Amino acid sequence: MDRTNLSDRNAVFVAGAVTQALGHDIADMSFSRSTIRRYRASGRKQAAETDRKSFSPDEPLLLHWDGKLLPDVQNTTASRIAIVVTFNGQEKLLGVPKKERETGEAQAEACLEAIKSWNVEKLVKGLVFDTTASNTGLHRGACVRIEDELEQELVWIACRHHVLVIMLSDVFSLICGSTGSPETILFKRFKKQWRSISLNDFIPAPESMIDTETKKNMVQNFQCPKKQDFSRRIVLSDETPISNVASFVTERTLDIFDILTLDGKERAQLFLSKDPKTWKDDEVFITMRDRAINMKVVNDSAERAIALIERYRPGAVRPAVPLRTLQLITEKLPTANQSTMMKDTNKECVLIRVIWL
Repeated sequence: MDRTNLSDRNAVFVAGAVTQALGHDIADMSFSRSTIRRYRASGRKQAAETDRKSFSPDEPLLLHWDGKLLPDVQNTTASRIAIVVTFNGQEKLLGVPKKERETGEAQAEACLEAIKSWNVEKLVKGLVFDTTASNTGLHRGACVRIEDELEQELVWIACRHHVLVIMLSDVFSLICGSTGSPETILFKRFKKQWRSISLNDFIPAPESMIDTETKKNMVQNFQCPKKQDFSRRIVLSDETPISNVASFVTERTLDIFDILTLDGKERAQLFLSKDPKTWKDDEVFITMRDRAINMKVVNDSAERAIALIERYRPGAVRPAVPLRTLQLITEKLPTANQSTMMKDTNKECVLIRVIWL
């Protein structure tokens, strides 16, 4: 019922119709809105506890979050922060807590409370976030606050979508000139033709773009000590000596291996000590490469969590019913087909099957 956003009032009618269809007398049973609500709340709580106990990852986690002002109970609005962790191509919604404001402090506090309540704070090795000042601020940003609380450096992964938008915007302005119009004709044409473009017909950047000599230089630069005046933001000037990608590599770059697998730095040495030409045949390199490919470097996971909550009207969640329990029920929506309805292991699917017959 939660999956279909059925209110307690409508659930009474559904349960009554099913009872009659099965040949039972409604007069012999307790049917009321309060009874339905009480049992649904109990089921949500049980599902939440089971889900929390069964979640025990043994891999490095990336922490995602995103905030948005959403409708709340009693015709009000509230700031919700969706918190998700991803690992090896999988994702897990930890919660969408309510906060008074969307400041860096509030978002960091919400993220820390979530990962600590799920006992995964020691597994968080990287942060994926939108490029807003509340996240990236070097003094009061959410990323800095999370690092300070966990007492460790984390890999910052600014959402690739947001980063590429900034880059494409600068390229467009350089080529076509700046525009003050909210809509650009060229983009409107591109959007109109998007559905006719083959999304599978493209040529990815070949590994040969980084030659063997550059890879050797990168490995050698892993020995360079971490810079004391380290800044998360790289500011380039005409005097900045940059020959190739190896110029950005230092000892700190090794942290990237720790978000691919546990003890990533140590395991990476198994192929880094070899000639780069042999890496493609090394099992450790292949494993890390595949995990890097599956790593979620965009913040779509948190944005999907926000969209999930938006699908359910605020009236369906009373103040006495924790929103977290409703999220657990609706996190994985089943496919609406006959095979789903025939699964007796899911009580809600059994209910759907009875009505369908």
